[in-house]
Amino acid sequence: MITTSITWNVTDLRRDDSDGFVFEIKYSITGISTETVGSASTSYSHVVTGGYLVPDHTRTGSEIPFDKLSESQIVDWVKAGLGTTETVGWENAISGHLDGMRYDALHNPIKSDATSTGLPWST
Repeated sequence: MITTSITWNVTDLRRDDSDGFVFEIKYSITGISTETVGSASTSYSHVVTGGYLVPDHTRTGSEIPFDKLSESQIVDWVKAGLGTTETVGWENAISGHLDGMRYDALHNPIKSDATSTGLPWST
């Protein structure tokens, strides 16, 4: 069985200090796919970071106070700002990447546990 979840996260906000009005939203999208066979599970994850959105700067007078904002409300703003096509596109891209990771692990298994990561010029 394979289960996949996509989570949108708010990583930072920029606001006007005078009234708490949010004018920039930074966010990330995390995908986690878990494959379970019998009692064994393998998980893969992919994170898209660095996204940002500049919301409408129009103050209506009925804004939610900054300290009352929730992450889910702000994620809704991000998705609305991106639009359905782009939101679904990101979610599909992440799901596709996770599928590729599972396929690669199945068809190109690492031959040894003695592996490492890193760049030769950053040591």
